Amino acid sequence: MAQAVGVDTAGMRDPELEAMPRDALERLQGERLAEQVAWMAPRSTFFADLWARAGVGPGDIRGLDDLSRLPTFAKDDLRRWRDATGDPFAGTLCVDASSLSFVTHSSGTSGRPNLFGLTLDEYEEMWKIYARTFHMGGIRTGDHAVISGRNLWHAAARAFDRAFERMGVVKHFFGTPAQDVIPHMFESAPEVLSLLNVTISLQPEMEVEYLRSHRLEPRQLCPALRVLQTGVEMSAARRRLLEEAWGVPVHNHFGSGDQFWMTGQCPADERWNHAPEDYLVFEVLDPVTREAVPDGGTGVLHVTNLWMRSFPFVRYDMEDMVAHTTEPCACGRTGRRLQMRGRLAWAIRVGERYVFSQDVEEVLWSHPELTAPPYQLVRHARQPQDRLEVRIAVELRPALGEELG
Repeated sequence: MAQAVGVDTAGMRDPELEAMPRDALERLQGERLAEQVAWMAPRSTFFADLWARAGVGPGDIRGLDDLSRLPTFAKDDLRRWRDATGDPFAGTLCVDASSLSFVTHSSGTSGRPNLFGLTLDEYEEMWKIYARTFHMGGIRTGDHAVISGRNLWHAAARAFDRAFERMGVVKHFFGTPAQDVIPHMFESAPEVLSLLNVTISLQPEMEVEYLRSHRLEPRQLCPALRVLQTGVEMSAARRRLLEEAWGVPVHNHFGSGDQFWMTGQCPADERWNHAPEDYLVFEVLDPVTREAVPDGGTGVLHVTNLWMRSFPFVRYDMEDMVAHTTEPCACGRTGRRLQMRGRLAWAIRVGERYVFSQDVEEVLWSHPELTAPPYQLVRHARQPQDRLEVRIAVELRPALGEELG
């Protein structure tokens, strides 16, 4: 495979794919899309019905330009299909169930969890997506990393586990609930601290409060620690908070367990994450019109899986708002860059503007006395609303209220 001319690929795990020229990448996506749709049409009752009602067949999809002819769908569509048919996999399973290596479920944050899984062959391919992201964050063979043993039901945690294993990263499992992993590590396993190179932050604000209340200095107790891995909505204020508390850089990623993908924070610009476009198509659509948002704009993320054969989704509404760009990146990677804004259902529309928690944190947490306090955004049932209401555990100064608007 060709690489973009004049690109420094020294820091890339998969340089031929990460630095593939944009036109070649889109041709590859188009070829894989046509193959995927042809595979799914006779095997998935859900997608066969969805596409038939839209008047589109597999023969109509010959390349990437045809993707927009297919309808979008969301988690609730799967739930309705499952309830109507009794099929536990909501008509999306495209292989014999006996060939699956494991089955798990979504987190259920927006409703009843959906089931999905991987075959063994897919399991052995999936980890490469996550390894690429971890490599982007500076994780290497021989590193020691903390991982929660109780989260292994979660698809992303299983992916982390397999990626670390295949990368040769030493995993330190803790069987405590997620919020107790860091306290347990400092209190019950002090001998581990000097070995750690990587810590995965599962409950960032709770962990910062623990470190502060116990007057712990991670850089002194964990001299080999190089990076804090997180997967949260990352405002600049939250990044400052975590880096000050831990004393190491934060590498933030985001993705989806049910389609097994993860983006990696750009080494050249921490505001953006690189998407694995050789594995999936990432579309950003207007939340109202469902039309494509121009490069540089913000909209709802939709993904199309190009590599799975068991539970592939096409034009799946992630229900998250992201900014996106395909402009050339200083790091040399050619994949689309995404910037997570927040869950659309949790956004508050004030006038014509969508407001997310990280927007509020930028204002709240810029005031020392308001660093990481519990707060609540009040979302009215009827949107948009005239003003933004924020409830916080400490009294707001008048000037702060004016700044928030």
